Amino acid sequence: MTSDLLPSRFRCAVLAALYALLLFYSSVAIGPNVFQYTPADPWNQWMRFIGVILAGYVQNGSDQRADWMGNLVALVPLGFLLAMAMRVNRPLLLRAMMGGLALFLCLIYVLVVKYFQLWFPRTVTLNYITAQSLGVILGVGAVVFGLGTMDRALRRLERPDSEALLVLAILASILVVTFTLSPYDIALSPGDLKERLETLSQSLFGLPNGDRATWLRLVLFVAGGLLYAPVGVATWLIARREGWRSDLAALFPLQAGLVLAVWCVSLLILSAQPTIWTLFSRTAGCLIGTLVIRSVTLDRLARMRPMLGWLVLWPLYVLALMAVNDLFITHWRSWDQAWDAIDERFFWPLWTHYIVSKAQATRSFAVHVVMYAPIGVMLWAKARESGYGAGRIGLGRQIAAMMIGFWLSLAVEIGRWFHPDLKPDFNNAAIAAAAAWGALVLMPHAWAILRNLARENAVQ
Repeated sequence: MTSDLLPSRFRCAVLAALYALLLFYSSVAIGPNVFQYTPADPWNQWMRFIGVILAGYVQNGSDQRADWMGNLVALVPLGFLLAMAMRVNRPLLLRAMMGGLALFLCLIYVLVVKYFQLWFPRTVTLNYITAQSLGVILGVGAVVFGLGTMDRALRRLERPDSEALLVLAILASILVVTFTLSPYDIALSPGDLKERLETLSQSLFGLPNGDRATWLRLVLFVAGGLLYAPVGVATWLIARREGWRSDLAALFPLQAGLVLAVWCVSLLILSAQPTIWTLFSRTAGCLIGTLVIRSVTLDRLARMRPMLGWLVLWPLYVLALMAVNDLFITHWRSWDQAWDAIDERFFWPLWTHYIVSKAQATRSFAVHVVMYAPIGVMLWAKARESGYGAGRIGLGRQIAAMMIGFWLSLAVEIGRWFHPDLKPDFNNAAIAAAAAWGALVLMPHAWAILRNLARENAVQ
């Protein structure tokens, strides 16, 4: 018996095809000047491609390590989705054979993409071919060797109780740690370590994001600490399930140790900006997560839902969006100034994500998901309750969430366009629509989990 949350093979195949098209577009068509095609003879390009492979690895500097890791990570979902589309539950040998076929197809895809990149101003080296090949190997391997674990985790997620919350908390903690350590460009050589020590000696005791306003740096500092709240939730749930002491005094050493371990690893990440103060903020975030999850009661939840649906939250939310995007200014560009300042390449899908590093693009995506997810939460809170209080989510409300997210994000980006010191990213409108819709449809199950957790807390 498999989980109902496990996507069908057909759906995984469709997602794999869409992701492959997205990768091809972002890896080939998009460049510094958007679509910059150079005509060439296919046979000559093939011989050039063979020459690239035979030339072996290129000695790149440490500044290229982040891009190499980004290429690796970008191909993991493709291998995962294609292997999921070709999966079989048992036996392991047949699953391994199907995984091998998926791996073969992914490797062919990697080579085809690299071959087509020769017609465009893109870097084609054996280094990047290796990175992307390792990415698909990791994705396929996760399905071949982890399908059973994945199915068990999804079956737990289907149950609206503390076991589902534990799975979610562990997944969220893993995402937070991977987000913290991105782009994984670890210092490997003595020269890297020397350069890293010099950088840390100058920034270890300061707040990150030095190019932002002081108040915004403080907000980001606090938000960075609260990101570790899922770690506090996970450790408390594990301690309670295993019968360990689950009070703050007992959990503090464990949580502080986990934060310290991640922080020590981040010291070796060339692009990371760890400071001594993040140790305190992240540990505080763990403790806050523990305090909040311990204090969940039915009475508090009954009061919270109407509060989340208050109409007064909407203007406060819009004001917060404007503040985070630095739109409280008195001097704006005129229409002519804004039109002269805009680059038409900004209107091309994903071009703004191409011109920055893959780690920056990932962070931007995550930040905008968090920024616009509250739209779905507030719309869900206004839905009529049914059953265990999940709220009925109709198609009209789902469309409303997407439309509000899309147009509100578009308005924010237009505001950034007319800001003298900012640049817009109109791709964020689609991200906002998806984030608002996703939060709306996930809230019923999340609320059911909290309701049952409150009952468990009341018994204990």
